[in-house]
Amino acid sequence: MNGPYVDVEFTEISLTIPLRLLAFVLIPAVVTLSGCGKTGFVAVSGEVTYEGIPLEHGTITFFSPGFRQASGEIRNGNILNVTTLSENDGLLPGEYQVAITSFSQDEKHRDMMVPPSLIPERYRDMSQSGLSAKITGNRDEKLIFELKK
Repeated sequence: MNGPYVDVEFTEISLTIPLRLLAFVLIPAVVTLSGCGKTGFVAVSGEVTYEGIPLEHGTITFFSPGFRQASGEIRNGNILNVTTLSENDGLLPGEYQVAITSFSQDEKHRDMMVPPSLIPERYRDMSQSGLSAKITGNRDEKLIFELKK
């Protein structure tokens, strides 16, 4: 037989497989599977205001049954870096319940275990926030959340 071979042994079976055949099967499988992590994700951005003023800072979290929880940052009213699996990959299409948190960063609250919230507590709990998002799969989803007292 010509060419290099690889001996593969299972519990009761021993095979000799040509190295070319092994490469022909494994390389496409690895390349295909390595891209699976991001397939279908949609970039998400948007705005969050509280009483009509852009929320200075905070965290936004997206929940959907059957999906992994995702989160993003809120800076100067903008939703940034929404992440599900890897940095800034976005969300899968679907319907999400949303929770938003924003805590005081005032120097006098630094030693507190949980600093005072800058928005009503109900927004911290997805089941009470009344916030939701529908991601349709468009290239870039822009979400708007207007929080009230």
